Amino acid sequence: MQRLLTAGLCVTVLALAGGCSSSPPAEVSESELREVRSGYAKIHTGMTRDAALAAFPHGNKVKLGSTSVGGTSVEEWKVEAFHDVDDRKDLFITFLYFMDGKLVDSSDTRIMFREHPELVDRWKSAKP
Repeated sequence: MQRLLTAGLCVTVLALAGGCSSSPPAEVSESELREVRSGYAKIHTGMTRDAALAAFPHGNKVKLGSTSVGGTSVEEWKVEAFHDVDDRKDLFITFLYFMDGKLVDSSDTRIMFREHPELVDRWKSAKP
């Protein structure tokens, strides 16, 4: 009886977790990775958040956080995609920064804007 309950619990946990064979949300095919990379060329400052995120049709898009700085809303997003080739990952990562819903910056590394209020001031002054 104990084994049956344990087996049932394992099946339930695996079903809720999506099973063991599900791939990470950022894992994409080789052609999808090319599309994600080409999406980076389509974004520009002043775009809406929805339009900028839509430029990346595949991979994983995660809102890392949002905060209010000097009366304006700043959001940080991470877009990541990878294709696994012979146990070597071909990886794309970018960080997108939005102020009041408009793209103000992007980078391949995180920008520590909370520690640099002068950067936020520059974003504000450049905002269309």
